[in-house]
Amino acid sequence: MSEGTPLRIAPKEKNKMINKKNKNGWMKIVEAFTSIMLIAGVLIVIAGSLRQETQSFSSAVYDSEYAILREIQLNNSLRENILAVPTLPVDWNDFESSNLANVKNKIIDKTPSYFDCVAKLCEISGACSEITPPDRDVFVKSVFIGANLNDYKPRKLNLFCWNG
Repeated sequence: MSEGTPLRIAPKEKNKMINKKNKNGWMKIVEAFTSIMLIAGVLIVIAGSLRQETQSFSSAVYDSEYAILREIQLNNSLRENILAVPTLPVDWNDFESSNLANVKNKIIDKTPSYFDCVAKLCEISGACSEITPPDRDVFVKSVFIGANLNDYKPRKLNLFCWNG
């Protein structure tokens, strides 16, 4: 060949070079996709384990709240105290002055040490909310206290608990 003439590549060799470039591009795409999938899988596993811990804690709180409220509901003297309250609602700070000191003490005694609880006694049909810490997850459970042998005075006792 002379120096002035360009090099000519045979068509078969040209196709091989193009195919080799295409294979390298596809390999990079597959590697990137695999890396993204591995990272996403790790993040999903971590998020799942965090959700499981939160669910087990909330389940423990609700179980404790249910046990406390059920004990109050089934105790005749505590139920009598609740039904004897003349005006509703009764906030947590007013339980002693409303003759509900026994109910308050029962709640305090039965509350596990790892969370704090307050209660509020309300009418059955009304809203019954309590001022709680704004930076906490608050778990609320309520119980219906309706009657004794002499009176029918439906009341709702709400229990508000959060991680202490």
